[in-house]
Amino acid sequence: MLDLVEKSSGDRKFLKAGSRDQADKLLAQRRAYILVEIKKNPVEGEEDEAKQIQFNGAAVRTPAEDIIWEEQQKELEANAPVKGKDPKGKPPAKKK
Repeated sequence: MLDLVEKSSGDRKFLKAGSRDQADKLLAQRRAYILVEIKKNPVEGEEDEAKQIQFNGAAVRTPAEDIIWEEQQKELEANAPVKGKDPKGKPPAKKK
């Protein structure tokens, strides 16, 4: 199930309950919302888990832009610093 969560407060909007309402009546002006997927918690009595949905922009890129984007992502992954090493791949200097 999908829902919106207010970015600043973390309050869930429970869109299913207000599905017949107009957006300007349900959502506040000048507020940012995050689209989340609600996953049922297997433990009875616990709150459901809200996991933020990440978009990579594929829906708004042309096929040519998509090829360039994939190449850029591969370069970023290859150039990402390894944890515990500096950007050049050397281990951190020991403190004396």
